[in-house]
Amino acid sequence: MGETALSQQMAFEASVSVTGDNSPRHLKRLVQTNLIFGEYAVAEKYISLLEKTLCYRDWAKAHRRFLYNDTAVEADALLGAKRRSLPAQSTLALLDGMETDLLRRAEAMPSDVLPVHYAGAARLLAKEMKPFQELIETYYGTPVLPSLPRSFQEAVLILSEDDPAYRKRFDISEQLIQGFAAFKKQVQTNRSNPSLPALSEKAFGDTYWHYYLFK
Repeated sequence: MGETALSQQMAFEASVSVTGDNSPRHLKRLVQTNLIFGEYAVAEKYISLLEKTLCYRDWAKAHRRFLYNDTAVEADALLGAKRRSLPAQSTLALLDGMETDLLRRAEAMPSDVLPVHYAGAARLLAKEMKPFQELIETYYGTPVLPSLPRSFQEAVLILSEDDPAYRKRFDISEQLIQGFAAFKKQVQTNRSNPSLPALSEKAFGDTYWHYYLFK
């Protein structure tokens, strides 16, 4: 998700806490993150350590070609994408919360829709409907959120229950509109039925409506 600084911090802390020799897996991550940041001297130090291992020496040698070579880093599918997603202004990881960091990533790399998807999903899991509404109203129709994923559409139907015109702003699937009508009908019909949560789980367990009402 582009949390390169946090990834580096966790890898370093894990590496120094390992008893005995360093963990090759953590050293590999430290090579990658330092290459992304352009800290080539630091990356070279970790590459040298990995070159002394039996199982990781080939990987380490292959990554020497990135040292002091911005062009190679930026052309690499993984390293280049992560470098392009770095925020323009350096900040402390998670200083303002994970969602704020995700939205910074989205604005730094508009071709990647995942940061906004994750930020929206986090708000839906917390049932924070007003912040979710602000998110989709800000980003819907832009490169970072050209269309709404299914769970987002289902949440819009909850938001627009008393204002059906609102959902017209978001190109909601007709199938989901009909499904939400069926969900509401089941809830209204079985309002006094203690088995309603189980009935809903069976028919609508994979929807956000069920999660919002019963979880």
